Amino acid sequence: MPEFIDDSTFGTHFETFERTAWRLEARRGYASDRQSAHWARWKAGEDVGHDPSSAWRENIQRRTTAGKRIERIRLVEDPPTEGQLFLLAPAPSNETAGEDMRNMWCADANRLGGPTVDFWLFGDQPRPGAPLRRC
Repeated sequence: MPEFIDDSTFGTHFETFERTAWRLEARRGYASDRQSAHWARWKAGEDVGHDPSSAWRENIQRRTTAGKRIERIRLVEDPPTEGQLFLLAPAPSNETAGEDMRNMWCADANRLGGPTVDFWLFGDQPRPGAPLRRC
């Protein structure tokens, strides 16, 4: 049975998950991004795709080095919104740290009837008897 995580403990799951952390990112942008110094640097034309290490990327590297998986699928408009372009910009740094990031056109997700809200799934235990494989 899935466990729903409340806001007060959400962040701890990135440190304690046992197997996988998987994200669907469906929004066209985030207000919190527009208020960040990172956004201002990106808007000024700086390359934010190869930034020095951050706490997020250091955690990704620790977890993936330990054999865990952190994966993300980002739904992207065609053409991408300004917020999505910003989200795509630092992807090289996250991928270098070990996060498996994929993009999917929103039109394809809509055609397939996929979800349209952001969420994280933390997979800590395989189903009994289920084979462990990647598609």
